[in-house]
Amino acid sequence: MEKKEDYSTLVSIVVVTYNSSKSVLDTLESVKAQTYQNIEIIITDDCSTDNTVEICRHWIEQYNTIQYNTIQYNTTIQ
Repeated sequence: MEKKEDYSTLVSIVVVTYNSSKSVLDTLESVKAQTYQNIEIIITDDCSTDNTVEICRHWIEQYNTIQYNTIQYNTTIQ
């Protein structure tokens, strides 16, 4: 008997970025390619100075269920 997958549990995946323009797209595509279907992707950015935010926003436009947060200042700089 074939086992039916249970997708009732929501899994949250948090992607934290900071100047990640070279790798963030691969990360997001990898998360989206997961076989488990009931996921939410939360992307947060720590005030990147490269084009990470632009890449994420463009990617988000393709998938309307993505939550994105950006911080106005870098939290590691005091």
